[in-house]
Amino acid sequence: MKKLNNLAFMLTETLIVSTFVTSALLYMFIQFRQTYQNYQRTFSYNTVNSLYATNQIKKYILDVDFVNIKNRLINENSQYLNITDCTDDLFLEPTYCNKLFTDLNVKDVYFTLEDITNLKDQFKLDYNVDAKTTTFLDYITYDKNNNGYRLIVHFNDDTHATLKLGAE
Repeated sequence: MKKLNNLAFMLTETLIVSTFVTSALLYMFIQFRQTYQNYQRTFSYNTVNSLYATNQIKKYILDVDFVNIKNRLINENSQYLNITDCTDDLFLEPTYCNKLFTDLNVKDVYFTLEDITNLKDQFKLDYNVDAKTTTFLDYITYDKNNNGYRLIVHFNDDTHATLKLGAE
């Protein structure tokens, strides 16, 4: 009889310890996953190099073609413009624009309103927009009451950056 009670105690003890170890491992996995996701986000969104490159694009647009691009966005009544192709109706110097985008390893450049509330839905409907760019929108903090504009840039190395442009 004593032997049966001893086996039951050992089985109970094994279950309790295994439950505790499983819970600890699960907790560690969840914490590690969150840390890893934050690490990946840090090296994919608004990196120093991508912000510097986006700032160069911003300076070029503000110095030369801001009014053309802004008016086109307003006239088309759209949430964004894909200005990656550097069309001559948007840019006074499309050759320089193409050279700039090529040298900065730009994949896509989007000119948008500051308020990007509905932009994610439009990006999902546009098959030309990369899914990673749509995911990047969740990371962006924006002001719904600001009448300004924003550049969203997707680079060839799958990093993203965004900068605000001047208000109206």
